[in-house]
Amino acid sequence: DQDTRGRPAAAAADPGRDARAMPGVGDVRVRLTGTADRPRLLVRITCAGDTLISEVYGELGAGPVERYRRAVGMPDLPVVVRFHMAGPRPGRRRRPHLEPA
Repeated sequence: DQDTRGRPAAAAADPGRDARAMPGVGDVRVRLTGTADRPRLLVRITCAGDTLISEVYGELGAGPVERYRRAVGMPDLPVVVRFHMAGPRPGRRRRPHLEPA
């Protein structure tokens, strides 16, 4: 039904916005996935290379994720958090761009 889908969608903006305000956090994507019987919240966070992931993880669980669970009425909603570090990928080097002579 429309209300069941609308409530999580509206609430999803809040944890993303709140997480982006944390030090070292850049991009945040939040999505409610899974099935009606087994929903889960998927959070993808891109951080600066020097970010303390443990601090972001702790603040995320105590703040934005907890508020989301309350907003959607799912206090035991499982959450998957995936961290990605910003910057060049290890092992990949850019080739220098050579101008034709």
